[in-house]
Amino acid sequence: MSCPFAKKQPSSSLDNAIETAIRKAVVNYKVNACPMAVRLAWHASGTFDKETGVGGSDGATMRFDPESSDDANAGLNIMRDLLKPVQDEFPFVSKADIWTRAGVFAIKMAGGPDVPFGYGRSDATDN
Repeated sequence: MSCPFAKKQPSSSLDNAIETAIRKAVVNYKVNACPMAVRLAWHASGTFDKETGVGGSDGATMRFDPESSDDANAGLNIMRDLLKPVQDEFPFVSKADIWTRAGVFAIKMAGGPDVPFGYGRSDATDN
């Protein structure tokens, strides 16, 4: 999926709506999944190489083998499933952006610092 935000970021009202949907998915009467959201964002982004500009969360490839079945990513399918309603509500936002935006929200919710965030990641096509 190509990203509609590659050249221009969404309005603050749209970002607020996305954050509200993430909040409902991540923190509700059933669960506080902030730690899992941070872990998902970290595991999706941790391969980024600043020197070459490759790797990271672009593509949201963790949903495919071999990443989805890698032992280091065990249990992250739960967080991806919790965020599926956000993807359904905002189908024009990439999974990669939703996953990383959820991590940014979770850090803030846990009392951490504001983490700079920009939309613009795309998703690899489903196999």
